Amino acid sequence: MDEIYEEDEDINPYFDDIALGSSTVEEHCRLLRRTLLKARKANLKFNELKTQLSQTSVNYLGHVLSDEGIKPDPKKIRAIEQFATPNCKEDLQRFLGMVTYLAKFTPHLSNLTHNLRQLLKKDSVWIWDANTERDFELIKQAIMKSPCLKYFDKNKEGTVSVDASKNGLGAVLLQESQPVAYGSVSLTQHNNVMLKLKRS
Repeated sequence: MDEIYEEDEDINPYFDDIALGSSTVEEHCRLLRRTLLKARKANLKFNELKTQLSQTSVNYLGHVLSDEGIKPDPKKIRAIEQFATPNCKEDLQRFLGMVTYLAKFTPHLSNLTHNLRQLLKKDSVWIWDANTERDFELIKQAIMKSPCLKYFDKNKEGTVSVDASKNGLGAVLLQESQPVAYGSVSLTQHNNVMLKLKRS
């Protein structure tokens, strides 16, 4: 499907899903017509039972897309909120995987997850205490407060704001003072040494 629509940046296929977004009904109709014509030309058929037309909000790839912007799927947030305290490394890996999927909605995520990620190291001993439980709950709270991200507009100026700590680097892409995406990365021991050298 990617090949059918690769030259059209307004049509966004992902495996067997397609999302079309537009500002006006007229624009949406033109885009829909273009999508259907290309599909017909490629002999691509759509399942009418799964087709949603002219929606103001749609659930797509674990996100809710609306005229407000992009939000995480409430089901994904609820799954994190209801996640039981991990009893082993595998449970914690599962939790952090779920959290990482929503990373673009969560400022300072690498700092928030730093202490829990230490428990996943090969030589670490599993000790879940009051501090790790507090960090676990702080991550849940941060995910539950996930903001609505604005859509990136290639015609508007953007600003990237960055921050560094001893545990990670963080960034936010802003347009018109509104967040478009958050990003963060944890620092390895080697990265920390290099960062200290550059600071001095």
